[in-house]
Amino acid sequence: MKEWWFYAKCAFADPATVHKLVRKTKKVDEYRAAVDRVFREQPLAPIARFHG
Repeated sequence: MKEWWFYAKCAFADPATVHKLVRKTKKVDEYRAAVDRVFREQPLAPIARFHG
């Protein structure tokens, strides 16, 4: 699922932070906590664009 976040991060206002939170996880529980944190704390971008 981490690969999906490479594209999904672009839907958020700060894609670098979103990518970093998810990328650093090593265990399933850490991944789930990071994803929950992203959806709880990170605002969506006004216009989602793929940054590459």
